[in-house]
Amino acid sequence: MTALAGRRFVLGSYRRILFDVDGTLLLGNKLMPGAVEFVRACRAAGLDLCFGSNVSFLTGPMLASRLSEAGIDARDRECVTGVEVLAGELRRVAGAAPIAVVAPREVVALLAALGVASREFGELRASSSILSEVAVAGFAAGVSDELVAVVGDCIGSGTTVYVNNLDPGMVTDTGVIPGSAATLGRLMERANSRPTVVVTGKPSPLFAAVAEAVFTNSGPTLVVGDSLNSDVGLANGAGWDSLLIGGQDEIWARGAPAPTFMAGNLAAQVVAGSVMTERSVMTERSVMTE
Repeated sequence: MTALAGRRFVLGSYRRILFDVDGTLLLGNKLMPGAVEFVRACRAAGLDLCFGSNVSFLTGPMLASRLSEAGIDARDRECVTGVEVLAGELRRVAGAAPIAVVAPREVVALLAALGVASREFGELRASSSILSEVAVAGFAAGVSDELVAVVGDCIGSGTTVYVNNLDPGMVTDTGVIPGSAATLGRLMERANSRPTVVVTGKPSPLFAAVAEAVFTNSGPTLVVGDSLNSDVGLANGAGWDSLLIGGQDEIWARGAPAPTFMAGNLAAQVVAGSVMTERSVMTERSVMTE
């Protein structure tokens, strides 16, 4: 069952805040309730901010522009995206060698701009060799069945598949758009052997390390997001606190990580034009099993 504990939330007890974006600050291109006020209050408190998103189609500066256009004060150096972390890990393991990339064309082009060369489709189709590395990213709808079949046939037990994230998809104002997890599922159905799968986006330590490099201070850190697995999981793995936006109690019974705090949205924490002052209280939630 879910038990309530009386821990007080004080914004000033943190030195660093890592914000998720989609479903937390933005829904599509629309602001989520309280998003601008919450970020503004964090800046007024002198907190170190990082905006971390699992998206595959934006770099950090592009994400900063998207947030700024929506009215949220975000700087280029504060923004980290999944495709950047994926590209960094691919460069580390493969160097300049081309990699089989299973992603929409725009994501392949973005990876190329980030220093990751992709193998040509014709070359992959003509080869039957087991691949050592495969990269998976982007919206599933942009990945053809033919590409999945060709790459899937070349996946073996010695293959490492680097996937941007295992989120169900991107939350928008029209619903959830399936992403790299759906593409990975299609590849696994085609593959004859189970490869090693490495997640580079949230909640992986790889993403946490890149976010850590963004922060200029050390100290208590809070992750604010709407995903139990990606955002709360990231926080738990890094030893940080978490604020889950939107209640998802029913998922907890399935073993998902428990957040430190919960709120319906950020607007729920706006008190008299301020956010989470010393007098503002939220209830800590924890999971207890009978």
